[in-house]
Amino acid sequence: ANRGIRRDAICTTCVAEILNPLERRHDYPFANCTHCGPRFSIVTALPYDRSRTTMAGFAMCAACAREYGDPGDRRFHAQAIACAVCGPRVWIEPLSAAPAKRGTPPLSLGDALADTVERLLRGEIVAIRGLGGFHLACDAGNDAAVDRLRRRKLREGKPFAVMMRDAAMARRFARVTPAEAELLASPEAPIVLVARAGGQALAAGIAPGLDTLGILLPYTPLHRLVLDRIDRPLVMTSGNRSNEPQVTDNAMARTQLRGLADALLLHDRDIANRIDDSVVRFAGGRPRLLRRARGYAPSAIALPPGFEAAPAVLALGGELKSVFCQIGR
Repeated sequence: ANRGIRRDAICTTCVAEILNPLERRHDYPFANCTHCGPRFSIVTALPYDRSRTTMAGFAMCAACAREYGDPGDRRFHAQAIACAVCGPRVWIEPLSAAPAKRGTPPLSLGDALADTVERLLRGEIVAIRGLGGFHLACDAGNDAAVDRLRRRKLREGKPFAVMMRDAAMARRFARVTPAEAELLASPEAPIVLVARAGGQALAAGIAPGLDTLGILLPYTPLHRLVLDRIDRPLVMTSGNRSNEPQVTDNAMARTQLRGLADALLLHDRDIANRIDDSVVRFAGGRPRLLRRARGYAPSAIALPPGFEAAPAVLALGGELKSVFCQIGR
């Protein structure tokens, strides 16, 4: 079903692979193929090739090299190809620890994920390094944790996005239409604004005073592995202080997210280009983009007829979400 579709969000084939104990990429947080995986967030120059991405420092093992070179394999020339033997790794660092303690051996992947889940269940806030930056994550059903996140982030009333494991989980908390479910699972995998449901309730501080929720599904293997283990919705809000850009770098996270998060779930695949989650809502029977970012940018937008003879115009974006575009021939 995914063949020929290019998407940043993990495809269904790679999801099945990381969940299958018999696969060599079982539980691997950076599984990807030519149909899914990072592109814009890791590219450092054009043309797009592994040597011009932040994967350049990871030499392929023999098994990955065979897949990369096989025209019949879905990982043929997948520039971000990796596995647990040769690819990026994940570890967790408590921000309460003294800097000297960071020299201790990192936890194994399984232990790092288990520690992350334990912290979230205790009501802690964990900064998770994702595809294009960090998220601040906490248990979306824990009122105290959500309130603590609001106080630390100085975010009084703006709603938080909530990551659900799948559409079935989302329907326990919201009224998700078939069209909204299709958009949630689309290659773009945006945050979708949906109507609240009268079923299970989330923390009152998620979206105070609103009858909608901003929901997204796991779009990286790492997110999916965390959501599978915790089996409950998580707040996923941008990892930054109020009015500052989203943190992308591990070293910056250790300083700038101290006081916001209790721990950092880190990885060593560098982020070359920061990118936020896109936000979409249905209006007038079709999806309307409220924030055009991951999954949509930097693809071009086709303009309606009438612009063919327009003069060249350079447009710059808003104060905090700046983008640029050129209109004209």
